[in-house]
Amino acid sequence: FDPETGEPARATGADLLGLVRDFHLNVLVLGASFSLARPWGFAPFETSVAAHSLDHAPREIFGAGHLANNFIAAALLSMSLAFGSMGVSLMFCLLTGVRTKRMVHNPMFLSTSPSDFWGRRWNTLIHGALKRGVFKPVWKYSNRTTAVMATFVASGAIHEYV
Repeated sequence: FDPETGEPARATGADLLGLVRDFHLNVLVLGASFSLARPWGFAPFETSVAAHSLDHAPREIFGAGHLANNFIAAALLSMSLAFGSMGVSLMFCLLTGVRTKRMVHNPMFLSTSPSDFWGRRWNTLIHGALKRGVFKPVWKYSNRTTAVMATFVASGAIHEYV
C-alpha cells in the first residue's frame, strides 16, 4: 500500500518487467532442477531403506544419503512454492495493475537463522496475517509467551485445514 494515500500501490513498468524476468528465471531453474532429480526418483543418494517409506530406524534417518535426499526434496518444494506464488503474483499484477510483494524470499539458501527463515523469508503473507490477526491482539491483553502459543495453535489449525 502507498504510505501517503493508503491505497494499493500501482505497479510500474519496471515492477512488471522484474516480475516477468524473475518468473522466467524460475521456470528455467525449476525445470532444470526437476530434470536433474527425476531420473533418480528425486532421491539420488543410496539409503538402506526406500527413500519414500516411513520405515526408518533413527540411525537411518540421520544417515548422509537420507539427509541429502531430504534436502533435495525440501529445496524442490521450496522452489515450487516460490514459483507458484510468483505466478499468482504476476497474474494479479497483470490483471489489476497493483504491485505485489514477494511471498517467498529464497529461504533454503539465504536464511541466516530459523527466525530469519520463518519470519522474513518463508510465506511472508501468512506470517504477516498471523502477526496482525493473532500475535499482536493476544499480546495486547496477555504476555509474549501466550501470544506465541496462540499464534502457533492458529498456524497449526490453518495447516490442518489447508
